[in-house]
Amino acid sequence: NVARGTRMASSPMELLKCAASGLLRHRSWPYRKKKFVSWANFQRNKRLATPIERIKEPIVLFPLNVPEDAQIVLREPQFNDILSACQMVVNVLPEAAVLVLKEHPGHPGMLHHSDLKRFLRNNRRCHYLDARTSIYDVLARTDVLVAVTSTSVVDGLIFGVPAVTLGRPAFGGSGVTLEATEYHDLKHQMTRAFDRPSPKELEKGLVEHFCRFLDETVPAPGV
Repeated sequence: NVARGTRMASSPMELLKCAASGLLRHRSWPYRKKKFVSWANFQRNKRLATPIERIKEPIVLFPLNVPEDAQIVLREPQFNDILSACQMVVNVLPEAAVLVLKEHPGHPGMLHHSDLKRFLRNNRRCHYLDARTSIYDVLARTDVLVAVTSTSVVDGLIFGVPAVTLGRPAFGGSGVTLEATEYHDLKHQMTRAFDRPSPKELEKGLVEHFCRFLDETVPAPGV
């Protein structure tokens, strides 16, 4: 009876070990682990966030791409290290401006908590927004937008916010954005962006770009 009682007492632990072992062997485990790490980062990163209404300085917004974004992997692999790209922008900020980081809404917690905390501690002119903050609330307060290749550029242009693009974005050559194909171009283009082209100029350039884009792709080039 004692032996049977001992076996019964250990059964729940054995079941738990079995379940854990099966989960670790399951092919979905790497994906589930990534999701859990992102969730944990998201919960901890909220403590580092600054509400957008508390930022009074001119804002340079950097909307971040999701990790392993095909646009980055294929077109701009030099920007795979997100915080290194952010540091590049911090280094050329105009004197009064601050950099504001916003994670992709589809991947909250993409920035590892300890890396983000260290980055913010070393860069006092940088703020992190809670991932749930509406991009439209942020754009209403933004002076210049910086992106590698992001649909937020379009949102920004609609809001009349000039955009500086890093590398060779999908908008390249359109004249819609200020392009910094090399690091040494970045400071010059940032200065130009703060001269603020008129919203009408931005709107006109955006419409022309999409007209060319549609002419080249739908239903066929020139058709």
